[in-house]
Amino acid sequence: MRAAPRSTPIRRSAAMLLAALATAPAPVAAFSSGSGTCVASAQTAAPMGIASPGSGGYSLQLQGPAGVPLNRYIPGQPATLTISGTTPFKGLLLYAEDAQGTRMGGFTSFNLLNYRLLAECGGADDSTLTHQSALLKPPPQDVTWRAPDTDAGTLTFRAIVLRGFNDYYILQSAPVTVFQDAVFRNGFEP
Repeated sequence: MRAAPRSTPIRRSAAMLLAALATAPAPVAAFSSGSGTCVASAQTAAPMGIASPGSGGYSLQLQGPAGVPLNRYIPGQPATLTISGTTPFKGLLLYAEDAQGTRMGGFTSFNLLNYRLLAECGGADDSTLTHQSALLKPPPQDVTWRAPDTDAGTLTFRAIVLRGFNDYYILQSAPVTVFQDAVFRNGFEP
């Protein structure tokens, strides 16, 4: 009969390491399939570290239908929101809100390989947009946003643009207001 092999410190360490790895949770990419937060503020993004200062060269700009000035919306109508910059990014959280912090409007057209709706963030199911994957997204990136059906007053687009887990920027657009020339007193558009 052959004797069992002796346990050596190296064999015991290897066995303990394998046991630990077998019971450890699987690693998860923190930003591979969507935002881990619903609010674009330094306080809610804190688990990712401190936001990088400034805008990182990124900006948000709304362009309505032909003839509508920049950063104006027509109630119920689509507008193109452009995320501009010079460096590709991996992640995004994007929404519009009124002065009370209520999500307004909805995203209706965007690259399905890059983005998805984030319904669990409050507001309508289409009011918040996030990234679908960690693939690099070269700016500019255009998405279509549908304005609220009625005059919602001044709105602000808010975003987190993420280059990497500890490299992100918190953005907000210039104030976006209703295009008064497009709304008659009876509520109909021209």
